[in-house]
Parts: sequence; structure tokens; C-alpha cells
Amino acid sequence: MISLPFRRSGQTRNIDVRVKLITDDGKEVYTAQETLTNGGASAWTAYGYMRQIPLKEVPAGRYVLRVETQLRGATGDAATPVVRETVVTVRS
Repeated sequence: MISLPFRRSGQTRNIDVRVKLITDDGKEVYTAQETLTNGGASAWTAYGYMRQIPLKEVPAGRYVLRVETQLRGATGDAATPVVRETVVTVRS
């Protein structure tokens, strides 16, 4: 889970999310980016994010799955991207 440093409020926030699949030598074989909108009276402080990654063209091997989130327009500590990585193995 990735937690972003913001307080509850009725203010709308845009959260940029980037997902990357990276080879051992640093080459990105998959990249996706989207913006989530969080706001209104029921603003959330946690969000479950799911994305399908097409592996048909990805060679078998070890990869780093990297997820980055950042509050758009944030300042101070909230401007620092939050990053999580895990190693995944793609099998043929």
C-alpha cells in the first residue's frame, strides 16, 4: 500500500500514478501513467490500485515492478513522490 501525506478535506486532489516494469539492466519494458481524482465530501486517504500489464511481448526473466504516486501541485513533504518496488519473475 502507498500512503500519500495529505489531510482530509473537501478539496479535490489529483494524484499522478506511474507504473513501470524494468529489466535488471534498467530498461523499461512497460510504462503506464494516469491521474486519479480524489475529492469532495467523501475524500479518501487510501486507495486500492489495480492495473493489468500485458506480458505477451515481455521476455521471460526477472523485473522490478515500480509504482510511483505524487500529489499534483503539492508542496513541501507532500511534493515528494511515494515509490514502492517489488521483484517479479515473468515465465514463458
